[in-house]
Order: sequence, then C-alpha cells, then structure tokens
Amino acid sequence: MRLSFPLLLLLILLCGGCQSCPPATQALVLAPNFRTPEDAGRSFFAAIACNDAQAEYRCLGESLKETYGATLDLYLLARPQIRSQLGAAAGQAWRLQVVEQSETPNGILLWWGLQQKPRLGLLFQAQSFYDITDITGRRTGALLAESPDHYLRVSGKHLAIELQHPALRSVRSQNPVQHFELGTEWKIAAILDPQQQGRMGDSLPQP
Repeated sequence: MRLSFPLLLLLILLCGGCQSCPPATQALVLAPNFRTPEDAGRSFFAAIACNDAQAEYRCLGESLKETYGATLDLYLLARPQIRSQLGAAAGQAWRLQVVEQSETPNGILLWWGLQQKPRLGLLFQAQSFYDITDITGRRTGALLAESPDHYLRVSGKHLAIELQHPALRSVRSQNPVQHFELGTEWKIAAILDPQQQGRMGDSLPQP
C-alpha cells in the first residue's frame, strides 16, 4: 500500500511528537487554554515543543487556517518554515516568554523570545462560539459573528439566550442537554518573523 505524501508527513510528525517534553507542557497540549492571547500562545508553543502538529493546528484561527488551505495536510507543508524561524528553540519552545505586546486594529500582537530577543510574533483575534453536548455525547457547535453578550437577555432574575444558527436544527429535543457553552476563544490569526516587526500595517488580517 502506498501512502500519500500528506499522510506520510503526518505519520513522521506524529512519531516525532513522542519526544520528551515536561509533564506540564504535555498537559497543556492535551488540554489547551485559549482564554487569553498569552494562554493561547503558550498552548501553541507547548504543541511545538512536543512536536504535535495537530495540537498546533487547533491553535490557529479560521482566517489563518484558510491561508494554509483550511486543512491540516496543507499546514504540515508550511510548518517547517515556522519551526525554522524558532531555530534550536523549537524543541524548548515552552520556554519562550512574551517580550513585547501591543494592541493593533487587527488584534493583539505578542512577540515571543528569549532574553528579550524576539523570535516569533503571534497576532491573536477573538472568536466567539457556542457548543452543545447532549446526554448521548453528541456535539453541535459553530463560530458566531457577534460576541457572547450580543445573545444574552437579562430580565430581573432571569437570563435568556437568544441564539439562531442553522446548525441548531440538528439538536434533538428528546436528548437532554448535558453541557452548553457560549464563549470567546483567542486564536492565532497571523505568524510573523522578527523582520516584520514594526511594519505589519495592512498585511495583517482584519478581525
């Protein structure tokens, strides 16, 4: 049986992910945190340090996924360039710290490095979403155009959620909802090298 090139790349990268990295870093790969831009960045670099391409891909925003062709296979082709920008630091990317932070019209930009020297810039944008899990474990969810507070209605002691989305048609009323989440996650919208520092301008994706 002949393996396709993307599948072969995936197998190689997954085997590389078996290399050792600190337990706390491995835990962050398994349960990434996207509550703040810095948390999301640490999750991304934990995935890089553990050589886990799928975990890296989960940290990307929808706009950046589209840049890579919206598939993991195509991200794998661009991934070596990202790792080359980190150089020898890729294997210990979990050590990277925020050395500069700025708020831009396009999102929150964090430059990461060691000893105050930038190695990589990550632009973060907020993504709002809803997620429903019923008692059978079946999940329904999607990204939303507005922030969560847009869908909330408060009247006295009552809180209501007014949410309209085509995917909700698939929710089965006979199955009780076990978990419901309406929230915001920070995902990576652009990956920049130090040569782009200070001259991003209109090249960055719009929120």
